[in-house]
Amino acid sequence: MELENKKNKIDKTIILGGLLLILFLFFSIASKSQIVKNFRLYLANILNPYNSTLELKINDHLHNFETEDNEVIIEWKGVNVVLCVASSVPEIKEWVGEKDIKGEERLFINTSTTFIMTCAGPGGLVSKEISVNLISKEKAEIKPLFKKIEFKKAEEKEKKTTSKVVTAKTVKKITPSVKKLVPSVAPDKKQTSLNPSLIFKINNSEKEINVKPDEKITISWEAQNVNKCLAFSQPINSDWNNLINLKGTKTIEKLGQSTTFGIFCTYERGYITKNIMVNIYIPNPLKVEFKANDQADKVFIPYNSGVVLSWNSENSEKCEAFSNPEIENWKGEIPFSGKRSILNLTKDTRFSIKCSNKYQTIEKYIEVKIVFGGGGGRITSMTTGGTSGTTNGSNAGSTSTLAISVNLKINNQEGPITVNKGDSVTLSWQSTNARQCTVSASPYYPEWSGFKEPQGSINIYLNKAGTTTFSISCIDENGNDAVDQVIVYVREVNKFVDLKVNGLDNVRIPRGNIVNVRWNSYGVISCTVSSSPYLEEWSGVKQTSGETNLGPINEKTTLSISCIDEQGNGFVDQAIIDVE
Repeated sequence: MELENKKNKIDKTIILGGLLLILFLFFSIASKSQIVKNFRLYLANILNPYNSTLELKINDHLHNFETEDNEVIIEWKGVNVVLCVASSVPEIKEWVGEKDIKGEERLFINTSTTFIMTCAGPGGLVSKEISVNLISKEKAEIKPLFKKIEFKKAEEKEKKTTSKVVTAKTVKKITPSVKKLVPSVAPDKKQTSLNPSLIFKINNSEKEINVKPDEKITISWEAQNVNKCLAFSQPINSDWNNLINLKGTKTIEKLGQSTTFGIFCTYERGYITKNIMVNIYIPNPLKVEFKANDQADKVFIPYNSGVVLSWNSENSEKCEAFSNPEIENWKGEIPFSGKRSILNLTKDTRFSIKCSNKYQTIEKYIEVKIVFGGGGGRITSMTTGGTSGTTNGSNAGSTSTLAISVNLKINNQEGPITVNKGDSVTLSWQSTNARQCTVSASPYYPEWSGFKEPQGSINIYLNKAGTTTFSISCIDENGNDAVDQVIVYVREVNKFVDLKVNGLDNVRIPRGNIVNVRWNSYGVISCTVSSSPYLEEWSGVKQTSGETNLGPINEKTTLSISCIDEQGNGFVDQAIIDVE
């Protein structure tokens, strides 16, 4: 018997669970767009994790609840928000639309309703919703009557006619006289207002973009059939965090971190919002290697001997050497890679190198410790800019060799220098006690590769933009070597075409006036022009630069010019003439 009772309890639990599931599905279907709505709420809240807050209460409830009362009192309070918009399912005319950021309203409902409040602040969106499940009073009062009827079926069959009359009277007595509430559904929007629309782009893209830390972004937007628009960002950007015009552009010069930029616009019965993620990335990360005697850690050497410092960097724009105590041969700007000998060290010394570009700075150091006693080793110098030599340690005897050296200059300077792409430079070099020399360039230049005489000069046409390093390495009869390098920064001069009307990109003139048109370009070989509407004087092929007069102009006119370079790449520009 006890087992049977337990089984019955389990069966009842399963049935109850099934009924609850059916009720849940019913209310989900009734709300129609519940899944979509929940997804929108999720997006709204993740866009603004901590900057703005919103409290929503209905009849002092913060969460979904059931009630038999048709009257609801809605209270809300937004903190660090600028605009708030209310909505509901089903839609209630008196509730939907833009609201103050704090308030209280009293409404009457005649069906289960979900109330939603969405607010926007400088840091993004925050949204809350509460579902009110309305229980019918009529159903609650009729339930006992059905039980009485079930127990008295036989009696009712015998008194069929009388029972109908009595039941009708009874129902009339127990049914309260309630004025049926009709949902205040807004009239057809097509009849009262146009649909809102919003275009939102960053760097002319509607999707997530990637930019460099020093790269500016341009935000453009256009909202139609809306009341107000708010700019928000996460994390908050001071240039994009308050009310804005319904149409415009905004340029933000630099971003310190990846940021989501968004726009929130309200209209008569709701809101429309869009956002775009801007990711910051560092192109070509900086890398630096630094060694002493081919070791990257602490180095021990005999008293009055030396070390060979070697270094290599990638994607650097500047490298500097410094030491403590200061060593004359290891200070100031140095090439991006190379070797250099430091001779006759008598003190513990810390050698450092610092390389940087516009995004990063990396500093590395090596400590050289002096050990007293023992013989010194022969060090072959590899200095930049001239002298080097071979010496022995303090206990190595008196034997010595003639020093080998090489000195490389660019335009008769030690470098680095800056020139434009397309310029010609002169490399000149001299060496002492060198038997032969080899040269190389990064990036590669065929004129500066292979073997060279111990002294000479050469002109090189620079056709590659960026940083170029020219290197030379010479050896003597004993195999000792010396190296030198020079650096040149080659600037890219951008190709372009520029069109002006009366000296401006766009101009407004009185009807019938004549305008002056001037254009110039760089790096292109031919240009064609056109206009809308058609102007015979501004059509066909033109020189790559020039000047002419057009007119009289009687209507709005757009002038265009299109040029190509030797590779067939196109460059275009336009100028608009408005007529008043």
